[in-house]
Amino acid sequence: HGPPGTGKSQTITSIIANCLANGKKVLFAAEKKAALDVVYKRLEKIGIAPFCLELHSNKIRKSYVLDQLKTASEVRLKSQVDGDYDKSLEDIVAKRKEKEVLINHI
Repeated sequence: HGPPGTGKSQTITSIIANCLANGKKVLFAAEKKAALDVVYKRLEKIGIAPFCLELHSNKIRKSYVLDQLKTASEVRLKSQVDGDYDKSLEDIVAKRKEKEVLINHI
């Protein structure tokens, strides 16, 4: 709960990303569809939207859900074969360290 612009969506996005990075599953539910959309867009921005299974619409069909599951499994398999996943994680860790150094110098 809180007023707009206080970082709720970013906090939720960070928690979801952290959980996924640690091999956990997450269920994110919200009272309003707008909240779901904002978090999904943030997850999409950081490249983990393929791991999101959107079920918030009554228009969702079985084929859509199966397509989403297939996409997620293909992304995971591809990253394991290509090694892109591990490289991406290393890049993220390096960027975090750079930011920490910059913040500590300010």
